Amino acid sequence: AAKLGRDEYAACMRATNEWFFQQCDRVSRETGRLTRSLRVVQLKGIAVRSLNRTWLNMDAAVARALENCYPQLVGLVVCLDPPSWALAMWRAVKVLFPARLIEKILIIPRSARAELERKLQRFVALEDLPELYGGAGAG
Repeated sequence: AAKLGRDEYAACMRATNEWFFQQCDRVSRETGRLTRSLRVVQLKGIAVRSLNRTWLNMDAAVARALENCYPQLVGLVVCLDPPSWALAMWRAVKVLFPARLIEKILIIPRSARAELERKLQRFVALEDLPELYGGAGAG
């Protein structure tokens, strides 16, 4: 991603979001229930020095530009096993964000796996959830 320009990255994100939207829309129509995406991000072992500020700024700008295109798409973003510095930083800065955003982001340390399973059941059946995340499905 660091090698992509803003326009190329924006085009990739538009295509990805459109694909996710099409899948969620198909499932919503088939089931009669609004279906949203669930994204799981593994943060274990991430170091502060590995963060690319230029890319983070570009990603934020593209996300802002696309946020009104698919407002119902994101159901929950789960960040698993954050290092202690990331958890502390989230706890400190989350008060600055709107409640609507905070309810869509879940940062779960390894010690809170029961909370993870409870929250994920709103979005995915346990039999479809990979074992890695506490489910019965293949991972």
